[in-house]
Amino acid sequence: MPTEVRVAAGTTAYLSCRPRSLRNKTVSWVRHRDLHILSVGRSVYTKDGRFSVYHQRHTGEWTLQLRSVQLKDSGLYECQIGTQPTRSYFVHLQVVEPTTSIFGGPDMHVHEGSPVNLSCLVSQAVGQPEFFFWYHNGQVMEFGGDRIEKRQYFAETDVTVSSLLIKAAHVSDSGNYTCQPAHCPPVSAKVYILKGEQPAAMQRSGSSLMMNAAGYWWRLSLVAVAMCYSSYSVGLLSLPMSVFVLVSLTTVPNFG
Repeated sequence: MPTEVRVAAGTTAYLSCRPRSLRNKTVSWVRHRDLHILSVGRSVYTKDGRFSVYHQRHTGEWTLQLRSVQLKDSGLYECQIGTQPTRSYFVHLQVVEPTTSIFGGPDMHVHEGSPVNLSCLVSQAVGQPEFFFWYHNGQVMEFGGDRIEKRQYFAETDVTVSSLLIKAAHVSDSGNYTCQPAHCPPVSAKVYILKGEQPAAMQRSGSSLMMNAAGYWWRLSLVAVAMCYSSYSVGLLSLPMSVFVLVSLTTVPNFG
């Protein structure tokens, strides 16, 4: 029986022992973290409903099952056989929590026509993820054409990489990209396609920004004229002119 069991958080752990010459002796499972007796024979002695115990007569195995494992469940578990003296078999449970990241994220800026390479890295996973899903602006991506490819490989021990390659970026390739590996948390990155020196989204809004600026400077110039006139005017003439300027400021069309 394995003495080391490594599982991902949220999955089910199975801890097994196979006593020899058991006869009428009982088998108990003890958690060493708090010395809590989890089971005696087929009976479970814990309020934690995630635990259960199974016995296979044809193999003689006693298996402690723990569903929805958490990081705090990591530690040493003891299978005790009720002999004199007591015999024990120890199993160490390691619960790992996979992490997912996109190399170069969360924001990427790429010139139009250049390649885009998004690499999704999964570490601390138990084995290689069975699949990777990629989403663009919430829609699952399909592969098989000549312009967009997906590759998957092991980068190093305990690290799996899924790469999304766009050979020549279009403006329509801008947006949010999400990598969803099997049994691992998703991760997202935003891609901005640059036309010239600015992202395409900024260029589309550039004209409206210039119009807003023009309207602002037109109003500011009227204020300056009013201040200069008021400084050098005398008598009642300054009052009508100031009123005229104020009325003009409220009626100047908004170029934005």
